Amino acid sequence: MSSQARRRRSFPFTSLRAPTPRRRGVRASSRKLARLRTSGAGFNRLSVLDGLRSIKELLKRVPNNKTDNGVALFVGGGLAELVFPPQPLKRPLYQCGKGFELEPLLAMLADDEPAIGVVVIDGQSAVFARASGPRGEGVKVLKTITTHNRGRCRRGGQSALRFDRIRDQVEAAFVCEAAEVASSLFGDGGDANEEVAGLILAGPANLKNLLGDSSALAKPLRSKVVARVETAQGGRTAIAEALRRGAKHLTAYLHAPESAILADFFSKLEQDDTSKLTYGIKETLAALEAHAVKKLLVSRTMAESTPLASCRHGPSGMASGVATQENGASRVAAQAATLAEFLLGPDGVAKSGAELVWIDVLTEDGVRFADGFGGLGGYLHWPFESFEEEEEKEEEEEEEECGYEAGDGAGAGAGA
Repeated sequence: MSSQARRRRSFPFTSLRAPTPRRRGVRASSRKLARLRTSGAGFNRLSVLDGLRSIKELLKRVPNNKTDNGVALFVGGGLAELVFPPQPLKRPLYQCGKGFELEPLLAMLADDEPAIGVVVIDGQSAVFARASGPRGEGVKVLKTITTHNRGRCRRGGQSALRFDRIRDQVEAAFVCEAAEVASSLFGDGGDANEEVAGLILAGPANLKNLLGDSSALAKPLRSKVVARVETAQGGRTAIAEALRRGAKHLTAYLHAPESAILADFFSKLEQDDTSKLTYGIKETLAALEAHAVKKLLVSRTMAESTPLASCRHGPSGMASGVATQENGASRVAAQAATLAEFLLGPDGVAKSGAELVWIDVLTEDGVRFADGFGGLGGYLHWPFESFEEEEEKEEEEEEEECGYEAGDGAGAGAGA
């Protein structure tokens, strides 16, 4: 027997690879699988019912002391989360779909407050920070630069003047560097998240004045300097003190445009020049519906807290929010909407073409406008009187005529 034949008898398999096991065939059932019941919206009805049961279980664990702003529940896809919003929810919302509705919560987290730049500078360092809000609620330190400049001294003999001159040169170079950093951080297209609305310069020495007058500071940023505040110390610890001392100047600076509008509005009322002015929720909404409002003044606090259903002014149903709704769900949502949502909606200012001016209650004029004039007023294109005002005038005239005729009749009877 040859060697090749012996090799074949000792190795019966031609390949050394292990044999592949046979797969068992899957026998399809003749019975059709029962489909889950679905609604017309295209989502699983049983999944919705399971989600509602999960919501009931979550609501049982909600503490009573945390429901002032409402509750947001997200259930689906094996997820069940309970969220307490940072601001009050304006209206109820129930939605079933492929994703979660996060726009109301994201709008609360959006930073719509003006950004304020703060620079604290002294002889040793300069700190650049950004504060959000008119009162500096959120502070973020952006950058810190330091210098090694010596303090002034009376000694030195003949070299005293030379030492002072060198110190002034180092100080001027440091101020120039601080101005360039401030321009890059807070100027147009800077490295910060957004352009600042105002700038506060603070510090315990005269360097803040040199920084404000420096030619290295960008001209647009130089015009935004709100105040130059004196602080007891420098560094990061002086940022809170700078914001506290400059709060009054900052409020007046940020609300200067609306303060000027309110001053003109009040002066015209004092001079009895009210032919093209209106105020009050009922009267102003009637003029807005007639497209007679040129500039609309709205108190932000009042508009966000006033339900739209309580602002009815006539049979047209513009402010009631229920006349143009068809089903009950839309009617409830319209009644729960606020006046601010209506004014910002398609049927509000956008439809009438009026200019919207928000009035905050952080100033004395803003409080006077909100308390004394209903928080809603405006300038008119032409003198306007609503139908209700005309009817009231006609009723008053009729009452006066009736009273005059009754007086004449009584006089005639006494003469007889």
